[in-house]
Amino acid sequence: MEPLLRLGVFTQSSKATREEIFLAKTSLEFFFRQTTFWYGMSLKTYNSLTPDQQKIITDLGEKYVRLLGAEVDAQEKVGRDWMTSIGHRYTTLAPGEAEKWEAALNPTFDKYISDKSAMGLPAREAVDFVRSEIKK
Repeated sequence: MEPLLRLGVFTQSSKATREEIFLAKTSLEFFFRQTTFWYGMSLKTYNSLTPDQQKIITDLGEKYVRLLGAEVDAQEKVGRDWMTSIGHRYTTLAPGEAEKWEAALNPTFDKYISDKSAMGLPAREAVDFVRSEIKK
């Protein structure tokens, strides 16, 4: 974190304190977000539901993801507008650099996919889904 403070740059994924945010003059926009959420239910409980109940859970979950995502986006805009109003700047990577950053992250995604797939989870599908949603 210290080199970022000296440069006055934080990435959007930095876990900066409020005081550190005011020291930073520029934020780098990149394809990942800080906010994650999930709701869970054991497979045994889910399987004990009727097909109609399972459909309700699935439909509500998909609807709620969209609603919560829209709310997070709206709140991010409020924060961004305020930060911009006090002189904070946002920058993007130069052409071609995003691909380099994405490539640098691939080993992390590959390990996640390998570890979770070994547990019988649909990790590849999850990562592909997230990547496709980010592009929207």
